[in-house]
Amino acid sequence: MRAHLAAKAEKEIKNILREEKTEKLKNKARSWAACLARVFEVSPLICPKCKLELKPVALIFEDKELVRLLTHLGLPSEFPTYKPAANTQLYAAKRAPPDEDCQLDPRVDQYDAIDPPAPED
Repeated sequence: MRAHLAAKAEKEIKNILREEKTEKLKNKARSWAACLARVFEVSPLICPKCKLELKPVALIFEDKELVRLLTHLGLPSEFPTYKPAANTQLYAAKRAPPDEDCQLDPRVDQYDAIDPPAPED
């Protein structure tokens, strides 16, 4: 009987720890959403159709599960592949490479020719 109660208590402790961890992850997801909203001026937690607030339900960390979910939803699960630029020689012919003096040296004082104001007595 004692072993049964100890196992039950251990299970409850694990559930409480899991809930605390889930709550922390949800808070992180909300801060991520706030960051996206500030930078891109779009809220990922607002439904684009009905304009109601969405609530994060789960975080997926395993690639296999993410691929399975995206495949089920009919979304691409691979990164798109891009073709290289068609003809880069066209761009190279129009502009010469920059000179070595094209940028100012940040270590050089740009105001050497300007005398500092004389101290007032």
